[in-house]
Amino acid sequence: MKYLLPLIALSVGFFSTPSNAETVQFLALKAQDTHQASEVWSGRFTAPNGKVFDVTDYYRNEGLEFSVSGVLAFGPDQRVSWLVPVIVDGGYDAPLYQAAPSLALGIGMALVSAPNAVFTWQVENMVQLGGRVRERACYDIYQRAFHCGTGLAWSDYQSSSLRRRDDENVPRLKLRYLYRF
Repeated sequence: MKYLLPLIALSVGFFSTPSNAETVQFLALKAQDTHQASEVWSGRFTAPNGKVFDVTDYYRNEGLEFSVSGVLAFGPDQRVSWLVPVIVDGGYDAPLYQAAPSLALGIGMALVSAPNAVFTWQVENMVQLGGRVRERACYDIYQRAFHCGTGLAWSDYQSSSLRRRDDENVPRLKLRYLYRF
């Protein structure tokens, strides 16, 4: 399975639909056998008393990991192309960490300003479907809830900025100017 996804993505990458009015094609298509939509905890942490814990088994994915990203480009001529960045992630399913499958879309444009120069702008992750992250607490021998990824008390973790694990999914602007000599 590890080599099947890149092979499928490579074959899809050559897909194009020519017509007299418009050409549609995939650009920069990339498939991976990893989860990309959120940052999963390692499961190794040091408790406040200095004791080191390794609970990596609780953060090991029990499902199929994959992500595919690319840019769909279409335009009426060779000078201007509309771009639609697409990111698909299969999610993550571990005992203490779950991330739902997700689809993210954006918009952009490519302008050929000279025979050797292209300017592109893209806003990625404008529209997002899915991707919700859910975490569960661990419990010590006194039944106190704590976070296995950090060792923090569960209530402290819930109110901290560490809780935001899907920073990969925030909208972001990409500007590029490419000039080939």
